Amino acid sequence: MKKITKVKDTKHMAELLGLDETFAVEAQLKTKMKIKIKELVEAKGLTHQEVADLTGVGRTVITGIVNFSIQRVTMDRLIRVLVGLGVEPEIRFKESA
Repeated sequence: MKKITKVKDTKHMAELLGLDETFAVEAQLKTKMKIKIKELVEAKGLTHQEVADLTGVGRTVITGIVNFSIQRVTMDRLIRVLVGLGVEPEIRFKESA
């Protein structure tokens, strides 16, 4: 049976995975954006093609984002999709632990 480790923060996650902390922060931010996009698409009852038409991002990319199957989607595409869905992303900053 695999041991489950609770992750405290992004720095801890990076250490556990042997990754640079910057990569872990970016991965966490992208995941949050993908979750929000999925919630918006479902709440608005939109098809992936409708989202593509609204955002200018290809339907296959939208499908990948909503299904969490695209690993290397860029931040600018995620922002474009969020804005196209009527959301203005807001970034907050906090001191690292």
